[in-house]
Amino acid sequence: MKNTQKKLKAKHFRYLSREYIDDPLKYLEDFFVHETEIDYWLRDLNILINVAANAQLNPPVQANNYNVKQLIEQVEIAYVIFKKCNIQLLENPLDFFANKADYWNYVRDGVFTSNDIESPVDNIGRFFSYQTLKQWYKTLDNLWIKIGDSDDEFLGNRANEILAVRELIQRLAISLHKIYEHKTLPDNIANNQEDIENEENQDQKSFEQTDNIETTEGPSDTVENEISENLTIEASASEKINISPTEIEKRPHQIETIQKIKNILGGEDLHDWQAFINGLYISAEKSFKNWDKAFEVYIPESRFWLFTQSIALLDILYEEIFWFVDRNAEIALTPRQEVSSYYLFRDKNKTGNFKALSLLETSYPEYYLIKMLFTYPIVDWRDNITDLIHRGFILDKGNVYYGELDIPEFLLNFQKLIELCYLLVNQDEITFTKSIP
Repeated sequence: MKNTQKKLKAKHFRYLSREYIDDPLKYLEDFFVHETEIDYWLRDLNILINVAANAQLNPPVQANNYNVKQLIEQVEIAYVIFKKCNIQLLENPLDFFANKADYWNYVRDGVFTSNDIESPVDNIGRFFSYQTLKQWYKTLDNLWIKIGDSDDEFLGNRANEILAVRELIQRLAISLHKIYEHKTLPDNIANNQEDIENEENQDQKSFEQTDNIETTEGPSDTVENEISENLTIEASASEKINISPTEIEKRPHQIETIQKIKNILGGEDLHDWQAFINGLYISAEKSFKNWDKAFEVYIPESRFWLFTQSIALLDILYEEIFWFVDRNAEIALTPRQEVSSYYLFRDKNKTGNFKALSLLETSYPEYYLIKMLFTYPIVDWRDNITDLIHRGFILDKGNVYYGELDIPEFLLNFQKLIELCYLLVNQDEITFTKSIP
């Protein structure tokens, strides 16, 4: 009988290490002992799917994007067990009760059985009979994005698919916990070994094709180059704009909005946002040989966290940013002489530079923030950022059509928007300098 273990390599998974592939029980012990308990985990999974399916079910505390990363890793370890134990595929994976005994075992005792025999094998088989590992990646990526963007649709809002996915995910978690409790992998030989080997061959062919994808070499610093060029452009001698910064007095609602934006930006560290935007460009344009290479550019869980914050920031800006500008005032503005692209916080612990902003933009962030915000409709801001996140989960960009969006231009504008927000909420704490000391 073919030894399928040799075909499972760390580079074929997003998160699993060689150690866990060789010893799935070690992963299960680490997860259910050091990460969480099964009851907590089932609640977390329920919240994740509820939030993705219906934004009105959003809890007051934001759903944890890291939980999606954990879920993907758990699906990967289940796939390892599926292959190692030669678990059989099922023709009807959603037929959860083979007979009345299975039904009553679940209703009375909450126990999953197959033909009246309790076994975690059945639910693992169902899980990968419903979708392949590659298809589950796509589903969970969609789940991750939907948590951050309430206007997106999880599984096309098809209730039958959402319910099936939730049931399969929860059953998988319970089955993996049972394996952890038993301290041994299932001793199961598939009756349909030929089908599994055919699937293996297809998976391996896909893996090999992935390995053969030549990494597309491209200028990873394209956005940086355009930003640098932008900094050398001198501002025009004067410009009529609707703002009177010396007369603006922050009212309570302005202070509240500033605090909201500051909370989303995460304090004083602008570098993470700049790296996030640069990573969006690289992962949108560049092909990778495998997930390890892709994840050298970005870490999905941190990327999705900043994606979630980006969507929340856009909502706040569109609803509240007009409080900051006196739109009846018209004065001619020129850049303040003391302004430069470099800044430092007065406590001297934080330094940095605004890579995308011109001198005039750093002089008057209130006005230029509104101007930049309406470069695109809110729907386009959301859709473009979401699509760029999606592209990051495609290894080979060669056959991906992305429409007419100018990605470098959009990301340059997005970085301007972030840097203007950052300057707006921190300008009382920032001192400009000609260079970083």
